[in-house]
Amino acid sequence: STSYRLSAEATAFASTPDGKIGFYIMEGQPYLELLDYETFVPSEIQLPSIPVHLGTLPDTNTAFVSQEHELGRLSFFNTDEDVLRTITGFELNSAIEHE
Repeated sequence: STSYRLSAEATAFASTPDGKIGFYIMEGQPYLELLDYETFVPSEIQLPSIPVHLGTLPDTNTAFVSQEHELGRLSFFNTDEDVLRTITGFELNSAIEHE
């Protein structure tokens, strides 16, 4: 069996639905770690800020990562496109008070 050593303690883990790629976020590390389970070749996707939560969108090869940011920040990475997309400030409306 093959093992892979991460550079820091993993705080969350998810896999693509086909089980070919694993996603990890690690404590204090500003990137999304990808591990191809067929080749065991890792790659790091730089994130705009420190990750907090990780998950995958159902029936897709897309991981989402929420991050530390005063306005809220969420990044999406699709392994089919190999592109990171980030939205910031989605919590702005939560600051609106209703009377």
